[in-house]
Amino acid sequence: MKHPAKQGVAILLALFLLLTAFPLGVFAGMDDPVTVKCGGCQTTVTLTTTKEATCTQAGSMKGTCPNCGKVSSKTIPALGHTAKLDENQKVIYYVSTEAACEKEGVKYAHCARCDAEMTDVKQVIPALAHEWVATEEDAFLKNEAYCQAPKTYYKHCSKCGKNAKDYTGTIEGGATFAAANSTIDMNNHINVEDDPEHPPVAASCTKTGWTGGKKCKDCKAQFGNEVIGMTSHVAEEGKEATCKNLAVCKSCGATFGELDPTNHKNVVVDKAVPATCDKDGLNAGTHCADCNTVIVAQTVVPKKSATGEHTYGAWEYPANYTCEEGGIITRTCTVCGFVNERKVMAGDHIEVEDPAKPATCTETGLTAGSHCERCNRTIQSQETTPALNHDFSDKTQNKSNGNGTHSFKCTRSGCDGLSAPEACVDNNFDCICDICKGQLAHQFTTYVYDGNATCVQDGTKTAICDICKKEKHTVTDVDSHLRPDTHNYKFVPQNDETCLQNAHEIGTCTYCGNTITREIEGTALDHDPSDWIYAPTYDCEVGGLRYKECKRCGSFLDTEDVKPTSHTEVADPAVPVTCTTDGMTAGSHCSVCKKILVAQTVVKHEGHKAEDSAFKVVKEPTCTENGSKEAVCVKCGQTFAVSIDALDHDYEEGVPVAATCTENGYTGHKCKRCDYVLKDNIVKAAGHKPKQSVRPAEWGKNGKIVSVCTVCGEKTTTVISKIKSIKLSETTFVKDGKAKTPTVTVKDAAGKTLKKNRDYKVTYPKGRKNLGTYTVTITFIGNYAGTKTRSFQITIGQATNLKATAKQTLAALSWSKVKYATKYIVYCASTKDGKYKKVATTTNLKYTVTNLKANTVYYFKVKAVRVDKNGQFTGAASDALKVKTKKAA
Repeated sequence: MKHPAKQGVAILLALFLLLTAFPLGVFAGMDDPVTVKCGGCQTTVTLTTTKEATCTQAGSMKGTCPNCGKVSSKTIPALGHTAKLDENQKVIYYVSTEAACEKEGVKYAHCARCDAEMTDVKQVIPALAHEWVATEEDAFLKNEAYCQAPKTYYKHCSKCGKNAKDYTGTIEGGATFAAANSTIDMNNHINVEDDPEHPPVAASCTKTGWTGGKKCKDCKAQFGNEVIGMTSHVAEEGKEATCKNLAVCKSCGATFGELDPTNHKNVVVDKAVPATCDKDGLNAGTHCADCNTVIVAQTVVPKKSATGEHTYGAWEYPANYTCEEGGIITRTCTVCGFVNERKVMAGDHIEVEDPAKPATCTETGLTAGSHCERCNRTIQSQETTPALNHDFSDKTQNKSNGNGTHSFKCTRSGCDGLSAPEACVDNNFDCICDICKGQLAHQFTTYVYDGNATCVQDGTKTAICDICKKEKHTVTDVDSHLRPDTHNYKFVPQNDETCLQNAHEIGTCTYCGNTITREIEGTALDHDPSDWIYAPTYDCEVGGLRYKECKRCGSFLDTEDVKPTSHTEVADPAVPVTCTTDGMTAGSHCSVCKKILVAQTVVKHEGHKAEDSAFKVVKEPTCTENGSKEAVCVKCGQTFAVSIDALDHDYEEGVPVAATCTENGYTGHKCKRCDYVLKDNIVKAAGHKPKQSVRPAEWGKNGKIVSVCTVCGEKTTTVISKIKSIKLSETTFVKDGKAKTPTVTVKDAAGKTLKKNRDYKVTYPKGRKNLGTYTVTITFIGNYAGTKTRSFQITIGQATNLKATAKQTLAALSWSKVKYATKYIVYCASTKDGKYKKVATTTNLKYTVTNLKANTVYYFKVKAVRVDKNGQFTGAASDALKVKTKKAA
């Protein structure tokens, strides 16, 4: 049997839960009738539920008045969420987001009625802590073993895999660990710099160099400094080896190598020999004047006749030749020009006919005759026939004589004869004859100097014809030159004399600037011969070539073959070795051919020497810089210095420094000797976590952005420049049935162009196709606030094809029809860009402007206009039309 007290408690608890899940209002709506008074007749109306209320939506009730039939209604409020409870009446939470390393989770209550997640009833799940583990994996490698540390790895989280390198918090035992069985590697240096005590030295063609030393910044170890072998000689530009001279090194100036038999500097042209019919010729060629090498060989040009015989023209007789005496006659080869002679004995004449010559208007004629072909003696003489005289009967055949007269042409065929000159007639005063159309003499009376005289030459003067006012005549203006005698030259020597060429001097006229160049006689230098120069390949024991050349120009002057002889030995003295420089043994060479007879050898130096106790410290070493000590050399007595290695840093135990928003954290190890601090276990700066507030910029008023870091409190303010200009791409359009959408450009006071849909939005009115004015609304958003409007107009088109017909006092205008126009306005001005005045309004496509002045220029424009219920719309003015009225009769 149940205990009555416990049974009562259970009943009360069940009742509490039921009331919590379902409010009393719900039970009242479900079980108890709800009544209201009718709004029309005050009769009691019973309401029934038409829509149940839910957690988030209201319900409704309705009823009909039994008396007047009017419908009454009432709203049932939304029930609201109620959290699920456990058996202990505590809210039950469900996990929505799991917690992770460095990231909080969250759990929410659910509604007992609809099971919806109640985001306003939640609990935060604390972020999980990392579990740092030490694993020797390549992904977490910090560094390989080197001269300062063994192989080292970063720890990582076994939960999320995060690398301790990227973690800014504190890790117990440190963020890194040394690899097992790994030690410092003194052969691996990762922080290397050039060693200033052993700088690199470039090799040259006369001495070796070395690469220069390296030094580890961490352990101060020194290494490198390898020898670089001597370089080869490189010829100076323009001094390469030739067939005569060796190349000259551009670095040391010494000659080297061998002669270049293909490089000739003194090339001579071998002239061509023309071929004839019976002899071969030669083409042009070249050879070197220094070494006589043939560069371009002369080739044979075959004789011009395959048979070796000339092709002669006719025999020619000398002027004094007679058949009775004979003589020498010649003929010339038409191919090669060779002249052949032959002696002719005395003999009979060879008769040749001399044809008759008809008489002309001005010349007499000749009858037929004959002469001897050989001696040219007359056999039958020719008789003269009289001239015919000219026929000037046709007066239309005239010709200008170019001197103010004209003549008539002879009518006989083939005759160009002219009659006696007759004066030309000029009734038009254009210096053109009215009859022959020839140029008449101009009349020049007034001449003007042209300003073009020089020191030695007169200038000119020009006049314009008094009759035609066009033709110009230029003559010398006597005595207009600048000076009455000659140029006044001031000469400057050019100092360009050579061995064979005289120097020059340039003279410049001090008046007109004219220049001349002349040689200075007797200034050529002549060659300056050198002593005998032995060829590089010359050896006294073998003999060879020696030569002389000009010391100034290098011209080759003389050569000589030298027979074998003994060397002329010259001693090369020994060079003593010192503590710091190498020495040389004694040797010798030939002073003539330069051959080494006894080679010198190098004696290496050993450096200075002194006892350790003899050194005195001059500069104490520091952690980073070497010191030095000095002693007196026991061999040479000189004082010399020796470097003392730097001490390196001696670090104290590390002191942790926490990271800030802008500066990294680290563990600092201060040197006991100096102020240097070694920073390791770097913790990156977290960066600011700003919270911003914005005051938008407006038209004519700057805005600003204020940012405050929630960690360190640092505050920054950024000015937002005020809005200064708003422009539409176009403000006037011509109606064409298409919607018009001008683009909007907005700029701030700093000249920056704002961005549409980020800084502002544009709203266009509907339609935008018909005539009228339309307003565009610009609404500012984001960092900008306010609203502005701009307007544009759609109107009718421009008047075109404006034409005119002018008379003395009027101008008849016409133009093309403009679509939608109801009338046209005519304007007039006296200049193209002057002020136009309205002269008429018409509905026609033409209009006559009257009361104009004769022989006067006017400018006209026309505008099209439409007037309707929506207002007046005016199109653009037509292009200006220039009209000139006729002269008065």
